Amino acid sequence: PDAWLINFSNPSGMIAEALLRHTSVRMMGLCNVPINMSASARKAVGDENAQIESVGLNHLSWITSVKSHGKECLGDLLDQGYAGEKPANIPKSNFDRECLLACGGIPNSYLLYYYDRQERLRHQQEQEKTRAQVCMEIEEELLKLYADEGLYEKPALLDKRGGHLYSEAAVSLAEAIYNLMTNAWEANLAAGHGEAPIKLLSHQERLYTVLEVRDAGPGIKSGEMRRIFEPFYSNKNSNFNWGMGLYHTRAIVKSHLGSLRAENRREGGASFFVLLPRYDTIP
Repeated sequence: PDAWLINFSNPSGMIAEALLRHTSVRMMGLCNVPINMSASARKAVGDENAQIESVGLNHLSWITSVKSHGKECLGDLLDQGYAGEKPANIPKSNFDRECLLACGGIPNSYLLYYYDRQERLRHQQEQEKTRAQVCMEIEEELLKLYADEGLYEKPALLDKRGGHLYSEAAVSLAEAIYNLMTNAWEANLAAGHGEAPIKLLSHQERLYTVLEVRDAGPGIKSGEMRRIFEPFYSNKNSNFNWGMGLYHTRAIVKSHLGSLRAENRREGGASFFVLLPRYDTIP
């Protein structure tokens, strides 16, 4: 009953609203757009390890930094008129260079409906069916395909529905939380507290939902606090620890427009905090 639901269904906003208003389910609602935006920006600079900074929530979001090998590339991308790859369900038009430079960041493709709303409205009025009607027809056909127990490959029709990388978004967040809980268990063992419980707590903090993973380990040494999120840094004496766990975990959290921090607790042990943008229901 205390489990969290990771929701990546679509339309995620409506489902989040229903769950938060009418159930006691604790839920994290995901959007695949930030992950797609980051992948597209890395492809544009030719660096799959480029560091991406974003701001916003779901479809209201912008990329504010693209660093490749320590060099900031955002300005060059904007000057070239780069606006990222658009989802299949958005008509082929794009932000002009003037708009991009005024934004100072790479906008989410759905912001075309705000920055260029008259053209978006005109296009929708010209269509025989709304996007919702098209999706309902696609989903009806998909459900017929999914009824086949022998289906082991993703139907090509699914690409027309949208939602690229939704499963990856959900699994990656679960992986981040699992990594933190595994680290907490290892910290407990290191302190001789292998039987001590690992606590997963949550609370609201300003604009964020905060997940706290709390251990009963030896804590983090002052000289290590700034280094624990660096790649290849580890204080564990093992051939199985390459020092990439927390670095990878923070990258996952950042791909969801969140942040990760750590601190020692006065009573002993350490806490790791995952901060994710909070969704509030409309009164």
